[in-house]
Amino acid sequence: MNKGLLILFIFSFNYGLAQQSKWSATFTPALVENPEINYGWQIGMCYDVAPRFQALSSLTTGLGILPLAKPVTTDKNYFRIKSEFRYINLQSHDWVRPYVGLQTSLVSRSWKSVNSGSYYEGTFQSDSVVNFTSARINSKAIIATIQFGVNTEILDQVYIDLSLGLGTKWVSTKYTEVTDPVKYERISPKCKLVPSPDPAYWVNGRVNRFQINPTISFQYHF
Repeated sequence: MNKGLLILFIFSFNYGLAQQSKWSATFTPALVENPEINYGWQIGMCYDVAPRFQALSSLTTGLGILPLAKPVTTDKNYFRIKSEFRYINLQSHDWVRPYVGLQTSLVSRSWKSVNSGSYYEGTFQSDSVVNFTSARINSKAIIATIQFGVNTEILDQVYIDLSLGLGTKWVSTKYTEVTDPVKYERISPKCKLVPSPDPAYWVNGRVNRFQINPTISFQYHF
C-alpha cells in the first residue's frame, strides 16, 4: 500500500515540474504520538487550482523518539496521509495572505507495549479496566479540521505557512496479543493539577475527540 502511494506521489511531483507556475513542494516538521512523542517528516505537494483556491496533499512517517522521551514500546509503525482544500487570494501582493481551509487526515499507527498497562473496554465510562503485561495496539484515526492560517514569502519562491486547525477526530483502537489480562474495578481518577484527557488509544473500541492542529510548514514554489 505504502509503495503504491509513494509511486503516485513521485508521479505527481514529476508532473508538477512540468506545470511550474502552479505547483509547490511542501515540507513540515512533525510531532507524532506513537504512543511516545516522536519527531517525523511530512512532505507534500500544493497545486493552485484557481486564483483563489489551492489543493494540498502530504504524507507523514515517524522518524525517531525525542531525546527526553523514555521508550516503552517496540515494533512501531506510523503513517499519515493528509489533504486540504483552501481559499486564499493567490493574486494578492500583500506580504501576508490569510486563508481558510478544510483539512482531512487518515492516520494508521501500531506498536507493541513492553511495559505493563491497562485499557478500557469499549468506552471511558466502563466500570472496569483490563490490566496486562504486554499487548499489541493498532490504532487508526480519521481527522477533519477547519484551518485558519497565513502564508507569506520569506525568500525568493520560498514561503512560510502558519495555521491553526479546529475540528474533530474519530479514533478506532484494537488490542491484540494481550498477555496476562486481568479485569479490575475502575478507580476514579485523582484531580490533576493541569487538566488533560486520557489518550484515546486507552479504549479498546471507538472514541470521538476534539482536535487542535497548530502547524508550521514551508513551501517552495516552482
